[in-house]
Amino acid sequence: LKAKLTIVDPSSTPLEKLCCAIDFVAMTPMQLQMSIEKTQDQLALIKTWLIGGAPLTKQLEDNIVRLGLEAYLSYGMTETLTHVAVRRIGMDSFFRALKGIRFTTDERECLIVHTQHLHQKLFKTNDLVYCPDDQRFLWRGRIDRVINSGGIKLIPELLEKQLECLIPCRFFLAGMPDDLLGEKLILVIESKTEVLDLDVLREDLVRYLEPYDRPRKIFFVDAFEQTATGKPDRRATLDKWIYHG
Repeated sequence: LKAKLTIVDPSSTPLEKLCCAIDFVAMTPMQLQMSIEKTQDQLALIKTWLIGGAPLTKQLEDNIVRLGLEAYLSYGMTETLTHVAVRRIGMDSFFRALKGIRFTTDERECLIVHTQHLHQKLFKTNDLVYCPDDQRFLWRGRIDRVINSGGIKLIPELLEKQLECLIPCRFFLAGMPDDLLGEKLILVIESKTEVLDLDVLREDLVRYLEPYDRPRKIFFVDAFEQTATGKPDRRATLDKWIYHG
């Protein structure tokens, strides 16, 4: 593109010393959140943002809308070399295909990515989606995280979005073996102390979630296990703190 590159050292606040206008910048959600909190004056120097590498919280999406940032969330995987779709944050709920990409779904309702530019033309994923056509999809969650509780299929990622405003620290929902239900929904919160009033939290869960969507048990753990990229490792956390803790 013959673009002029501005290089900065890796940092949680990459705009800290920025003094010139930038047409395009790529960041993780954490970097953008920290930039909003600590270097807000520099935000106006950026024309377009590409956000990726980790899930986007509702709080950050609300901040992006409030500040009027032209920001896009990317969707991609190692196998496709780069992102294959983007979603305009605050303007659209659907990811839209880049040029040369189209989408279908399999019998599980999981996304299939069709490419023209790669030797392997088709990539099957474990992402549950809704595809109204071959150019758009609505991301719902991961099929390998779906919880079957008494015949009711629960998608943790969708329920977690509803709880972000209630819980001020990291958390996730998961399934735990249960003799009656097969799996029961549990809530795991990362906190060394019980920073939340459990009675208030349970009342909020009743207000925000339908009866079948409410966790049957709440656990507090000192710290989540993490992946190599710093994301919470749900399976390892459950194994260490819940099943064998």
